[in-house]
Amino acid sequence: MFEWLSQHRPEAGLTVRMSAAGLITFAVAHLIGLTQIYWAVLTAVFVTQASIGGSLKAMVDRLIGTIGGAGWGVAVTLALPHQSMLSTGLALAVALVPLAAVVAFRPGYRIAPVTAVIVLLAYTNQPGSSRRHSTGCSRSGSAASSRSR
Repeated sequence: MFEWLSQHRPEAGLTVRMSAAGLITFAVAHLIGLTQIYWAVLTAVFVTQASIGGSLKAMVDRLIGTIGGAGWGVAVTLALPHQSMLSTGLALAVALVPLAAVVAFRPGYRIAPVTAVIVLLAYTNQPGSSRRHSTGCSRSGSAASSRSR
């Protein structure tokens, strides 16, 4: 394990930085009461990514990253209920960490974690959701009851 880490130090560092940036931003944004928290998380993920020039290969990589990120975001959204800050943070970690690692090794797929974050955090903003809040997290129980007042 240590040998692998020493051989892949830049990739491991990017994985940790991108994952930490997204998760810490999520926690801080929730604690200070930001609305539309997913934009803060997306900004943190964008800022920590290495930049790559454009080409046909980059276009294909972005397409693959978008499809892969959306698929992974949907899978995590369906597999892990996330209606509280803690469960949403856990689901975000499950969605973000592996995709951050993919980006560390394949920078062309850098859109994958962004797409997954959008899918995961915007999912419960849809009409008809029983728990509603900017991240899909309910701070004070069911928001449905407050909407019916």
